[in-house]
This record gives sequence, C-alpha cells and structure tokens, in this order.
Amino acid sequence: MAFVLLSAFFTSIFSLCYKIAHRQGCNPVAVNGSMLVVGTVFSFLYILVTAQLRALPSLVILLGLLAGVCFFISVATFFVVVRKGNLSISWTVIALSIVIPLIASVILWKESPSYRQILGAVGTVVALVLLGVDQGRTSPSRPEFATKREFWGWIAMLIIAFLGTGLIMLCNKALVENQLSSYIVQFTFLYYLAGTLSAIPFLWLRRAFPQKADLKVGALMAISGVVSFILFLHALRVLPGVVVFPLRSIVNITLTAVFSLILWREKLSPVGWIGLIVAAGSIFFMR
Repeated sequence: MAFVLLSAFFTSIFSLCYKIAHRQGCNPVAVNGSMLVVGTVFSFLYILVTAQLRALPSLVILLGLLAGVCFFISVATFFVVVRKGNLSISWTVIALSIVIPLIASVILWKESPSYRQILGAVGTVVALVLLGVDQGRTSPSRPEFATKREFWGWIAMLIIAFLGTGLIMLCNKALVENQLSSYIVQFTFLYYLAGTLSAIPFLWLRRAFPQKADLKVGALMAISGVVSFILFLHALRVLPGVVVFPLRSIVNITLTAVFSLILWREKLSPVGWIGLIVAAGSIFFMR
C-alpha cells in the first residue's frame, strides 16, 4: 500500500510542476524539453542498474515511440491549459482519460465491459460536464477568459491533452494484450526518448534553450515522474492491478486538489466539488 501512496504523491508533484513553471515565468517548451531529456537519462540508468538492457520486439519499439510522441504533445498542450484553468480541475480531466483504453478494449480486443465499467464510463461524461461548467464560470482565482473563442481554444487544448494521455494508456494496454508487459521499463525509456526527439525541433525553431529556472522545474518533473513510475512497478508486484490503478489515480487527483487549494488558493464551486467526487467514483468503477 505504501508504494501506491508514494507513487500517487510523486505523480502529484509532477502535476504541480505545471503550475510552478507558470508562476515562475518559465518557458514551457524549454521545461518540457528539459523534463524529457532528464527523464530519458534517468529511465536508461534504471535499465542499466536493474540489468534489463536487452533486444526489444518491434511492437515494443513501435508502441514506445507512439507513446512518446503523445507524451510530448500532452505535456505541451497541458502547459497551455494551466495558464488559464484551475490545476485541480484540469488534472482531474486528464485522469479521466482512463476511459479511452476501456473503450478501445471493447472495440479492439472484443472485451465485454462489466456493469461497473459502464457506470464508470457514464460517470466520466457526467464528471466532464460538471467540471466544464465549473471551469467556465468567472472566478477570481484565475484569469477570466477574454472571449468565448479563447475559452473554446482552451477547451481544445485540454481535449488534445486528454486524448494524448489516453493514447499513452492505450499503448500500455496493448503491451499487456500482446504479452509484452515484461518490457514496460524499456517501453518507458523509449517514450521518454521519443518525446525528447519530438521536442528538439521545437526547442531549435523557437530558440527555447533552457535557462536555469527551466532546468530546475524540468528536472523536478522528470525525477518525480520516473520515481513515481518505479514505485508504481513495485506496487504492481505486491498488489493486483485492479487495486493499484484506481487507488493511485484517486489519491493523485485528491492530493493535487489539496495542494492547489493550499498553495494557490484555487477555489471550486459546489458543482466543481461534485464533479471531482463523481470523477473519483468513475475511476474506481472503471478498474
């Protein structure tokens, strides 16, 4: 249980870095690039330390590269999202992307969802609507959207981040379905590497070379992300996945909401709080 809680804690640190970068005036492209480079190095070192350097099936390489591109896009668009939105709301929406691999399992692998999973999927839609209503209101805790076009542009960025995160989960699901879960550590290295290769052209074209502040936040994101993943792997070795996945997600969104409330005085309407509760319940049912 300790591994699950610690993994959720470090994932929350990762999520807080988005807001920290914004508050410190960091260049989001530079922070994203720094995070991916440091994550690549740390995940490769973990492979070496645990003696897991070996030849990889082509499907693992393909899925890792696809997940890495999605990872880069998700992080880049989410940086745009947190400039205007409440972190607690936005991060909860991202957590709900667990519905994507659930839907894909029905379509691609002909799985029959249980009544609990169907209820969770319906709850996801309800939670997204409630959270959207809360985010669309005028709030002194965040900049007001100047125009409807700006608000819908923000929604578009959140949807891209949501879909990108869901596709990463789908790649993880594909590993399991193809009996390749033993390559999960190498898969993680590949998606950090692919994310780094995706970031390099943007860093060059925008001349967004990391400054000291960018490097600090990027390194914190990378270390918290990799540590969270390692703890997550250890948790899966002692607890079943049906316990680890929902518990980790629920604790993560709860901690993120609490930290956001304490650090930045983010405020939610009653509708927003109901949305968070429905979201947590939906994640639990979709396990």
